Amino acid sequence: MDFMPDMVIAKVMNSNHVMSNNTENGLLTAGNRAVGRDLKIELITHSFRGPNPSERISLDTWISQEGFLNNADLYPDKVTDLMGKQISLTAIYYPPLSVVDEDVDPPIYDGLEFKIMHEWSKKHNITWRVVYAPDDWWGVIWENGSGVGLCGHVSMDKADVGFGAIYLWENEHRFTDYSAMYFRTALTTVLPRPKLLPGWLVPIHPFQFNMWIAVGLSVFVSTTVLHMTSQGSMKLLGTGRGKTVVNMYSTWTECLFRTMGLLVLQVPPDERDFSTPRHVPMRHLVTWLILFYFVVTTGYSAGLAAVLTMPRYEKPIETATEMSDRNVKYGGMDVAYVFFLQESLDPKMKKLANNFIEGTEEYLTKKATTGEMGFVIERMMNGHFFLPSFVNEDTMPYLRVMKEDYVYGNCVFMLRKGSPYRGIINSIVYKVRDTGLVLFWEDMTVRKYMSTRRQLSVINSRKDVDPGPTQLLIRHVTGSFYLLGYGLALSFLVFIIELLTHNCRLDKLKGVLKKRTSKNINMKHSVMEKERGGEDDI
Repeated sequence: MDFMPDMVIAKVMNSNHVMSNNTENGLLTAGNRAVGRDLKIELITHSFRGPNPSERISLDTWISQEGFLNNADLYPDKVTDLMGKQISLTAIYYPPLSVVDEDVDPPIYDGLEFKIMHEWSKKHNITWRVVYAPDDWWGVIWENGSGVGLCGHVSMDKADVGFGAIYLWENEHRFTDYSAMYFRTALTTVLPRPKLLPGWLVPIHPFQFNMWIAVGLSVFVSTTVLHMTSQGSMKLLGTGRGKTVVNMYSTWTECLFRTMGLLVLQVPPDERDFSTPRHVPMRHLVTWLILFYFVVTTGYSAGLAAVLTMPRYEKPIETATEMSDRNVKYGGMDVAYVFFLQESLDPKMKKLANNFIEGTEEYLTKKATTGEMGFVIERMMNGHFFLPSFVNEDTMPYLRVMKEDYVYGNCVFMLRKGSPYRGIINSIVYKVRDTGLVLFWEDMTVRKYMSTRRQLSVINSRKDVDPGPTQLLIRHVTGSFYLLGYGLALSFLVFIIELLTHNCRLDKLKGVLKKRTSKNINMKHSVMEKERGGEDDI
């Protein structure tokens, strides 16, 4: 009854205010119309307001022959002025939205959402108490309507109103009601800072991937054109007239190595190679290729100078899609941070929800400086953040706030189903939202209860500090040593293969020569034997 302000009970009584014994179960029938002529009905309600909301109040009396005696309002307004009625609130410690500290005397109940409750108490004359469950956070509501945490308190009528960054969650709405939205927040993450790229990648950094593809294609095209032009020039314009003349571009291997030489500014010695005829297209082609690869090499040298001067890092993660693609693990102290992601139809968002780790404050604090995972924080409308205790000035040097949010939502108050307070709370919400008071209260709460230095450590984590020019270190030339090692190993391997191939060919050649020699000797012996046999016959 305490949740139903507009409840009226009709009590049937006779002229002596006693239920008629001639009625069956208190109901009038056709056989007792005489009693009906003298029927009196008292209309009763409860106070609903004040310190004793269950107090019985007689509204009016209805008599069959006279009607209502007082013509009173049977449904008076009981929610505009609640006459000091005590309302139960439940909240969590979630600054700047709600600040709860019951360890001090008097307890502290402050923050943006509590200030809205203060406005409600002043306008509609209420008092309130707080039901606080610090360990359960938002909690959960089970199928039978019971639950734990903030949501469980509201669904089981332990609290009239709950708040603390509550979004429009679909499952909880089956058991509770939501007020009008008053604030917009967004969930983002602080992720491990990009790591310094290994030194062996330094020779690759000056060009991007698509540029390296373009260089590879240019080498392939140049090699093909050199070989085709060489063959055509030697056959049509060379001294051999229709015959292939052996020169420095006569084979595919020669053309490839000449092109690779141009790529490192190694100009072919055409002036000293008289096997290449002068005044032929080859001379013009080689000249233009020299100019082309001079520009490419100059660009590479400039990029390499920049790479050696400024350190290079991994590409930072800026979006939820990149978090999913790179399989980043991140955590928080309640699964409510991924309620929306769990209901998403996007497979990447599903994967992102599966990568979430729900952990205790102690566990997440240990992980904060390891660079193994990220952590959920909440971005407010004025740019401030809700920061858990393990995201602070000591851990932010290892973390970096993501540019985009992975989910956003509108904050509301949670009330029991059919709550009579929803309308008057909405009227307060509309006023404080439209006047911009929520933004002012956010700033005021941050200045009063939160660390500005912690806020700045998160905001400034996206700013790259310029370390200035760096000295040449061994990691800068590691890639060059790797290339030298790969070249030496490859050349040694090719040398071994060529040596084995040469020995195999030599062995085969010796075998063939040996067979031929033995065959010739046998033939010679047979001839000599025939000559001797002829002499004997003679």
